[in-house]
Amino acid sequence: MDDAQAKVKLCRERLTPCLFRVPPSSLTKELAMTATPRDGSYSSHMLRVTAELTPTMEDAVLLACHNLDFPREILDVYVRPKNENNAFSSRDGGRAKLIFNSYLVEISDRDELAYVVGHELGHYLFPEANVRQLTPNLEGCMISRYSEFTMDRIGLIACRSVDKMVSAELKSLSGLSSKHLRMDATAVVAQWREASKASDTTAMWLQATHPPTGMRAKSLIQFYGSDAYRTAIGQSGGEPIAQVNASLGSELDRLLDNHANQLIAEKLNKLSGWLCAFVASRGIKLRLANLRHGLCTAPDEIIKRCLSIVIEETPEPDRLRVSNEKLLFALQEACELAPGHTRVYLQSVAGTSDEIKPLLLQLDGLSRQQGITIVQPQA
Repeated sequence: MDDAQAKVKLCRERLTPCLFRVPPSSLTKELAMTATPRDGSYSSHMLRVTAELTPTMEDAVLLACHNLDFPREILDVYVRPKNENNAFSSRDGGRAKLIFNSYLVEISDRDELAYVVGHELGHYLFPEANVRQLTPNLEGCMISRYSEFTMDRIGLIACRSVDKMVSAELKSLSGLSSKHLRMDATAVVAQWREASKASDTTAMWLQATHPPTGMRAKSLIQFYGSDAYRTAIGQSGGEPIAQVNASLGSELDRLLDNHANQLIAEKLNKLSGWLCAFVASRGIKLRLANLRHGLCTAPDEIIKRCLSIVIEETPEPDRLRVSNEKLLFALQEACELAPGHTRVYLQSVAGTSDEIKPLLLQLDGLSRQQGITIVQPQA
């Protein structure tokens, strides 16, 4: 391991206590997108950040790298001419690449830019907490929101200023420069408190990959007082990070995640009914306990109705075809909403019953049409 990668490893270890709700890999498997390596072609149509050409921007990059103890020599930063308040990161082998839109640079000062640099470096440092969805879905949006809370924390450690963090979030929310803004953390939290009570808050943000700006600012103010933040900057004391995470998690669940999990559970419950009918049409019975895993409760009324349609209302010669069609449709609906939960659920059911194992290949054939593998390839 070279010196730069050793620094990256130490950086990860120091910042790991700051993570919020890292999902198990079993859920993110279908949601993760392999980063496409980039070469030096960025320099042909973007301006590379250097001390000679962009000294203010370079100062922000150096500040973030210093505060995170991240090796500047493996970081490539570019600015492109785009009138959007945005930045993003990618990976090129062991190197980190950050791209800033010029508008974001224009309205931000050094410390605000350091906050954004830190946020984007967080995506590089903790790929396990990051999700890049191939196809947008409810489950992926939930996990992406968790990731953004974590990356905001890395950004705060990079700039070391809650005031600059708030001003950066205000600029993100409004698109305004410092000329038209006054930093007021109390006012930001108050605006979010009012917005969170609106009747349409859940519907508005349920399919969003990023949390509401006000919620992000409030959560960072809480994180600023945590022991994890203070330890990361070489200090002691602070509120236990477990309590900070519990407070944020409770608000997130109340506003968004409880409803999202309910929607996922409804699809899995429907899938459990047609799975039961699929198995029953082949002369095999499953106990309800075999169908109840994770968010799926396999309600009696759903199971009975699906069995009735396939076994009682469908002529025997058509039962296999009908059960296939019903299961495939339910599988498609579940996958569109929550591919990770769906795969984990089907694997759990398959693993609890020896009787269903002869049907694994057929079930796997159906699921692969939705991009989900139940039967793992032989090593």
